Amino acid sequence: MKIAMIGGVNIPKNGGLEMYMFNLAKQLHKDGHCLWIICIGDDDKDEIVDGIRITSLKTASGFWSLYGFLKKATNMVVKSKEKYDVINYHRFYFTKWLIKNAREAGIKTCFTNHSFALDNPKHSFIKKIALYILSFLGFWGIKNCITVSGYGAYQLKSRFGNDSTIIRGGVFVPEEKDDTDILERNGIRKGDYYLSISRIDPVKELDTLIRAFKKHSSSSTTQLVIAGNIDNEYGRLLVKEANGDKRIIFVGPVFGEDKNTLLKHSLAYCLVSRSEGFPIALLEAMVYSSICLVSNIPANREALTTDIGLWSEVGDANSIYSNMELLETGKIDSKKIKEKTHGRVLLNFTWQKSASYYINFLKSL
Repeated sequence: MKIAMIGGVNIPKNGGLEMYMFNLAKQLHKDGHCLWIICIGDDDKDEIVDGIRITSLKTASGFWSLYGFLKKATNMVVKSKEKYDVINYHRFYFTKWLIKNAREAGIKTCFTNHSFALDNPKHSFIKKIALYILSFLGFWGIKNCITVSGYGAYQLKSRFGNDSTIIRGGVFVPEEKDDTDILERNGIRKGDYYLSISRIDPVKELDTLIRAFKKHSSSSTTQLVIAGNIDNEYGRLLVKEANGDKRIIFVGPVFGEDKNTLLKHSLAYCLVSRSEGFPIALLEAMVYSSICLVSNIPANREALTTDIGLWSEVGDANSIYSNMELLETGKIDSKKIKEKTHGRVLLNFTWQKSASYYINFLKSL
């Protein structure tokens, strides 16, 4: 099957949506399908990455620029000499006004919703109202919807009335490889650090995580490692919140074996977000048998079960620190939790399973 995916930014090096698109495409390519990803980029570029054609289109910020990107990407697929079977949009805004040409060319269309921008706390009340209206217009009348979690499917139905098929993200089983030198480069103590790898955004509640970590006594040698691009307003706020505490280490964006090395040797992985679509970064931690310190939100509960997560309330630094104390004082059975965590992700959340569900969905269109 020939499948075009449209959406995302700077794939493969970006956030959860981009990881979902690229990793699903990688598995589909392994299974013999032809994939073309068209995404927003800093420059116009066309390349082959892991057998997948990725076309980046330089696009200005703003909703109308997004419309221009989606229109151009759609026309590229329709006019391609290759006859594509499906276009999968990973954006809902504007897409229903763009699919006529695709359908006239015999190309089926579907739409994947990862999360709702209006749930992000960084937006003002007025902007959230505007986002709701844009979302309503975007979702109205749309069929062939995919959501990435059970809670996402519930939200889509209850907010906008759309039915959807759930195709969750997953993980690849990691190969045994040598560690990189990322720990040494950053002065990180193996097995004695809490780890967060994410987009640096207020919805991730990383300021709350820092406040929780700083409740450790000044004599504690345990560290907090935050991976992600801090070159934005929220990132600068986090650096200010850390207030020069040398135990809090910002390592910037991490990919590939650097990321795997960090996951392999952490004391615990932290995802204390206010909202998530379906947290692929959490699944990647689980496949390394990480202890997971997480916020009590539906997406995290869907990935973990109550007995293998250390649960905190959103925005509550005290409950996060209480879980850190439980772990550090040996009051939980870490070995048993790690085994159950690893087993759960391999049984339920692999890209091979996701790709199989996805192809069955496309065949049903």
